[in-house]
Amino acid sequence: MSNGFYTAEIYRGLDRKYLAIGSSLGLIFGCSQETLRQLKQQRDEEEANQKQSSQLILNVKFYNVKILLSCIDI
Repeated sequence: MSNGFYTAEIYRGLDRKYLAIGSSLGLIFGCSQETLRQLKQQRDEEEANQKQSSQLILNVKFYNVKILLSCIDI
């Protein structure tokens, strides 16, 4: 871009302004994407742990009922 005498003041150094604005927006956008990715990963891990613990509780209840029924048969 020409920085000549006839260029208006607001257009001088425009490439540096675009560089600063673009890199700032890119940084903000990238950080927000990474934050969302980490939050989704944390949510998925918590859901998996919750599902696993609920299956464990169901298995324990099933075995307790099975043991109780076997005691009644005796």
